[in-house]
Amino acid sequence: MAALLVADDAVTVRNSFATYRIPYPALKDFREARIGLFVMLHDGGKVPVTAYASGSSGKAFGHKKMVAQLIAAIEDRMSLAGKQDDATVVRTIETRNIVISVCTVVLAAGVLWGAIATY
Repeated sequence: MAALLVADDAVTVRNSFATYRIPYPALKDFREARIGLFVMLHDGGKVPVTAYASGSSGKAFGHKKMVAQLIAAIEDRMSLAGKQDDATVVRTIETRNIVISVCTVVLAAGVLWGAIATY
């Protein structure tokens, strides 16, 4: 499940297959995407952040409002953060999720093969 944590010294973004710890000096800009935003980094990289709204109408129409709230929270915390020298982005691969995804694909292929072979 996607998550975003705004802390005193960095933003932590957890996506399906990776977790990123992004210190505030590494942040350059934010770009709105279809269902979320991209955090643009000074080194040219970008980190996707999913912004799901809650509720039935929120899920269909609330993403832009959620993105605006995320950006406001990050910018607010950036203004309160002290001077930092370290701007190294740390990416941690979520191995468990990758293994589960691969196993699911292999299982689906096996079921499909079994259905075709016994037809």
